[in-house]
Amino acid sequence: MMQSLTPPQNTTGEQLTASADEMRARGVDSDTIYHTVVVENGTTPVEARILDAEILRGIANGSLRFLPEPKGGKRKSRKKKAQTPQAAPTKPDERAEVAIMDYSPAVVNRPLCLREDRAYLATWLHLQITRHTTTDDDGREVMLARPEVENRRILAVLRDDGALFIGDGYPQLDAKPLADLGLDVNLPTEAPPDRCLSGGGLKRYRAGYRPDPANVFKRVVDIVDRFLDFDHSLADQKTMCKMVACFVLASYFLDAFEVAPYLWPNGDRGSGKTTFLHVLAELSYLGQVILAGGSYAALRDLSDYGAVLAFDDAENLAGGKRNQDRVDPDKKALLLSGNRKGSFVPLKEAADAKGRTWRTRYVSTFCPRAFAAIQLPDPVLASRTIVVPLVPTLDKAKANSSPLDYKLWPHDRHALLDDLWLLALGCLRELRAAPLERCGNLTGRSLEPWVNILAVARWLDQHGVDSLSGQMAALVQNYQAERPDLETFNPSVHIARALVDLAQEAIADPFTVTAAQIAERVKTTMIEDGEDGLELSSRKVGRVLGQWRLQQQPRPGGKGQRRWLVPQAEIMRLCHSYGLSYPPNGTNGIDGTNGTNAGGGCAISAVNPSVPLVGGYPQMAQQTAKDPWDVEAADAS
Repeated sequence: MMQSLTPPQNTTGEQLTASADEMRARGVDSDTIYHTVVVENGTTPVEARILDAEILRGIANGSLRFLPEPKGGKRKSRKKKAQTPQAAPTKPDERAEVAIMDYSPAVVNRPLCLREDRAYLATWLHLQITRHTTTDDDGREVMLARPEVENRRILAVLRDDGALFIGDGYPQLDAKPLADLGLDVNLPTEAPPDRCLSGGGLKRYRAGYRPDPANVFKRVVDIVDRFLDFDHSLADQKTMCKMVACFVLASYFLDAFEVAPYLWPNGDRGSGKTTFLHVLAELSYLGQVILAGGSYAALRDLSDYGAVLAFDDAENLAGGKRNQDRVDPDKKALLLSGNRKGSFVPLKEAADAKGRTWRTRYVSTFCPRAFAAIQLPDPVLASRTIVVPLVPTLDKAKANSSPLDYKLWPHDRHALLDDLWLLALGCLRELRAAPLERCGNLTGRSLEPWVNILAVARWLDQHGVDSLSGQMAALVQNYQAERPDLETFNPSVHIARALVDLAQEAIADPFTVTAAQIAERVKTTMIEDGEDGLELSSRKVGRVLGQWRLQQQPRPGGKGQRRWLVPQAEIMRLCHSYGLSYPPNGTNGIDGTNGTNAGGGCAISAVNPSVPLVGGYPQMAQQTAKDPWDVEAADAS
């Protein structure tokens, strides 16, 4: 098929045209013609690098045709591979001042963080830029017939004193450049728009608006109460709603704490576990409900920002050989990684688009989490988790309502989220300066899941929420009493409970006991609790006692069963470590007529019979007149 193209021109302006047949007639072979005649898009001039000018001038009237492809398909191009230009080494500027910094500079690497005793809030604002004039080619300013409107989303950083920093600076918004912030900003991923601080909230804060903590807390409690039913849970409806609200507020104050809490709503099908996760995600800091199909890359970025990760259908994370291969191991490692500040997962990622160079990135895993499952968590995960039991609700208004339908919310969602962001920005330093010291006799792993909730409750007490810290402290003690029923079989806990029982029957201090006696007591306790299908061998008991570094009594002649020396102080330590109830009364043991604390009683025993006991401890709700955390002071009074 013939196709006319724009031919090349000679020096006189004459058009030179040629056909493949006439070129062959002049002695030019087909391969030379194919490789030297280049046609692009059917309109560009012919490039003839090998054909000499005499042949072209001798051909007067011809037309150029597309040359047929050679047999065997298209020939590969013989173009040389372009080499990537290497950047020339830059010489140091001898006129500049250079100094070695003592430490690495602070970086704003989370949308809400505390750096150098100042709080910073990062959000992505939607800017509408309207241009009425433009500049022509001569550099003159001309008026546009119709204004140009551009919508742009840009990173902005708001400091706790109301100073705003955006890009290269916007004088129209009284915003300074990010370079004036004095800190590096490393926020490569944009957060979801419906989870960030809005432009309206930012403007209100800069105008002097500061949310009231008690009002914000009450609105969160109302929304939780609207969608969730805590009948037959750890406490009454109002107390549980307040506990969840404290968790929500604590997620925004994460930088003020050293530990991140976990929640595990547990119950049968239809008990509201998924609804629980959605309520939590809609209210919490950058909350996201994660399904099993969520990618590891998305989880990595969310975790690095400290977002609340709510993982639905977490049965595959509950442990056991059957569930080992059902979840991506990288994803599982990220979800179950440490809950302490400073926990990181190192990974390799490409440093350029072509993947020629790689770098190591350290992803922070310090973020609150929630897991919904029918099963209970394994003992290791349960030690850092608050299990929230749920049952199917009889309340039709709650059962038939979805927290994703924002019209059903008793308060405006956007205004509430803005107030949560602004409350944390304005009060993050205050909460950081007043950490929680103690809660009764709880220490270590038993206290860690509750630290943030208790600290927020105590802080809210100082801002007009009446008796909240006392209610949360009583909830903690009730949870410790129910804890054996809310966790899977943990040999260490059952052995500690057996030693506490045996300590009440012992007269000597220290008393002696064998591993077989402990195993038999554990078996008896488990049968009473309906767990007769599980067994604990004497060998396993001996290994646990050895891990606790208990001393062995020498065996006569090196024969017979090993006997372990258990001092009464060790019983108290085990109660502290595993959150067990200390024996309140008895004829022997630690308290009572013949106990080691006879007559005086220990600091956490029932000295005052009029104070009701919760799991062997004085009920914390009765101590709101004094410091609700100081159990010893309450007993002394």
